[in-house]
Amino acid sequence: MIVVETVDDFCQNERISWIDLLKIDAQGWELEVLRGSKGLLARNAIHFVFAEVGFRNSDTDMQQFSALHEYMEINRFDFCGFYDTYRYGAAKQFVGFSNALYINAAFGKA
Repeated sequence: MIVVETVDDFCQNERISWIDLLKIDAQGWELEVLRGSKGLLARNAIHFVFAEVGFRNSDTDMQQFSALHEYMEINRFDFCGFYDTYRYGAAKQFVGFSNALYINAAFGKA
């Protein structure tokens, strides 16, 4: 049996009061993971988010960067950069996907 629970519920059940780095690689469900973290996000209890993102609408198994970026800005996170970028093409001229790093604006000012 597979049990699925939100990050908020998991942290409450395990008595975890904050997360330093939330790494998300959920094959296109990254926004759902973040929505399941809304309590932690609301109280600035997540310091960094590191999530896999894609850039093409045709990649349905990837979280689109634009949607994730908008959500992160609404939740007061600042974009830090891309890491572990996968490039393809004869001259590696295309970007397939990458990991996007965000910092909680409240944490960044501490």
